[in-house]
Amino acid sequence: MKIFYVFSILILFFLNTKAQNRSYIKSDDICVVQNQQQIFLSKKYLKKSQSDQSYATASTLDSTYLWNWDTITQNWDANSKILYNYDINSNRINKITQMWNGNEWINFTKYSYSNDLNNNLTEQIFENWNGSSWNNFNKKLYTYDFTNKLIIFLEQDWNGTNWRDKYQDLFTYDSNNNLIKDLYQYWSSSWINSDQIIYTYDLNNNLINKFSSRWVGSGWFNDFQYINTFDSINNITNSIYQIWGGLAFENIRQIVYYYDFNNSLASYKVQNWSGFNWANSSQSLFTYDANNNQKVVHSQLWNGQWVDYNQLLRTYNINDSLTSELNQKWKDSILSNSDSTHYYYSGITNIQTLDTQKSVAVYPNPTNGKITIETFTSKNSFELYESSGILLQRSFTTNFKSEIDLSCLSSGIYLLRIIHNNITIHKRIFKY
Repeated sequence: MKIFYVFSILILFFLNTKAQNRSYIKSDDICVVQNQQQIFLSKKYLKKSQSDQSYATASTLDSTYLWNWDTITQNWDANSKILYNYDINSNRINKITQMWNGNEWINFTKYSYSNDLNNNLTEQIFENWNGSSWNNFNKKLYTYDFTNKLIIFLEQDWNGTNWRDKYQDLFTYDSNNNLIKDLYQYWSSSWINSDQIIYTYDLNNNLINKFSSRWVGSGWFNDFQYINTFDSINNITNSIYQIWGGLAFENIRQIVYYYDFNNSLASYKVQNWSGFNWANSSQSLFTYDANNNQKVVHSQLWNGQWVDYNQLLRTYNINDSLTSELNQKWKDSILSNSDSTHYYYSGITNIQTLDTQKSVAVYPNPTNGKITIETFTSKNSFELYESSGILLQRSFTTNFKSEIDLSCLSSGIYLLRIIHNNITIHKRIFKY
C-alpha cells in the first residue's frame, strides 16, 4: 500500500529477504502466521498499524486514502484509495484499490479472502481490473493443523484457464509453537526443493539464529544467516546479517537497537561491514505519544555526519487507531511534503445500520462544487467537518432535498454528519 517510508521500516528492508518473507507468510498486507512472535521486533516495541490487521475491532478500518504533494501548486493531489469489507465475524473479505484519474475513481486491484470456521485465513485471490471486469492473477492457499498453526502455504498463478501451482512452504514448529523450519519448494511437474530456513531460539523463546541453505543437486549448501542478541528483558539489541563466503560466514551489515525508559524502541542504527569494522549507514529515531503510539519516525543517512533524510508523522484517534501518516523529505536542508495517507474507521456495521444508510443519498461524490442531499424525512440537520474534526458548517432544513456548496473548499476529504428521524449518519465527501 505505502512504499514511502523506506528508512522508517529499513529493518524490514534487509531482514525481510525473499526467504524471510516466507516465515511471515502474508496475505497481501495481512500477517496470518507468526502473530505470536515478532522475530526481530516484539509487538511491545512497535504497535502494529490498524491497516495490517486481518480482523476488525470496535474501530474497523473501512478505507485508506493516499495523497501526493504537488510541489508546483503546493497542494495535495489524490492518488489512490483502498476500500475494506468484512464478514459477520469481522474477518476481512475483500480489499479494493482504486486510482483517481482526476475526475473519478477507477478500479485497479482487488484482494478477496476466505476464512475457515476458526477464522483462519484459508484463501486469498488477487485480481486486476481490465477496464470492465476483474481478471484472476494470483491465488494463495493456507492450511492449518488442529492447533491452528499454519503448516502449508501454497501460491498459484492464473494461466488464463485454470490455476497453476507455483511454489509452496512447509512449516514445522517446536513444542513451544515456535517456527523452527520453513521448507520452500517450487513446482515443475513435481515439488522440487529450493531452500530452507532453520530457526533457533533461546530459553526465553527469542530467535537467536536464522540459518538459510539452498538445495543444489542433491544436497543443502549454506546461504546466509542472522545472529540476534537480546538483553535481560528480551529486547533485541543487535542483529547481524552474514552470507556464506565458501569457507565461513562473512559479515554484511548489522542493526543496533536502543530503547527508552518504557522499553519502547527509541532508535536503531544500520551499519555495514567495511572488512575491518562496522561503518555507519543510516539511523531512525522514534518519538511516542502519551499512549506509547509511535508518533514520529526521523530518518538520517551517514555522510561523515548524520544528515536528515526523511520524516514520518503519525496521528491516532481516541482508540489509538492510526488515522494519518505524513511523509516528508529533506532536500538541501529544506523539509517538504512527499505524500500522506489517511485511515478511516467505522463501528461494527449491522443490517439495521446498512438500511439506515440507504435512506440517505448524497451526490455527486466525488464533487468539485455542490453536493445534493436527499432524505426520506423533511426535518434534517447537516454538519460539515474537516477530516481533522473542525466544524466548517451547520445547517437545518425542512426539505427532502438540500444542497451544500463545497466549491470554496480545498481539495480533500470532508465528513458530512446528517441527523434525520432521530438517527445520525456519517458520509465521507471527496472534494477535488
